[in-house]
Amino acid sequence: MLKRSIGGLIAALAMMIGVEAFADASANLAVSATVAESCTISAGAMAFGTIDPMLGPSNHQSTFSVTCSAGFTTHILMDVGQHVSRQMISENGLNYLDYELYTDSFGGTASVIG
Repeated sequence: MLKRSIGGLIAALAMMIGVEAFADASANLAVSATVAESCTISAGAMAFGTIDPMLGPSNHQSTFSVTCSAGFTTHILMDVGQHVSRQMISENGLNYLDYELYTDSFGGTASVIG
């Protein structure tokens, strides 16, 4: 009996309040975000393999890519590293092999990096 009375009371209240109280409403919600300026750099391996310096220069290539967040500009700088010129050092630390990096595949001396 109590359940019927409460149900009837809710129905009566809904009629008294009117349909307008249950109408759809909308509002604007302000949203903002700050995108961090960042870049990722990836590089492929450059395997020189067996080199015979007596045969002259040996050309090999690899690529690297830089991906940055929208609107972010970057500059990539490369230098000669730890030595006066670019050199690879043998595992025993006794022998060095000079090498150069170029901006284009098998480039000329005008495009040497560093």
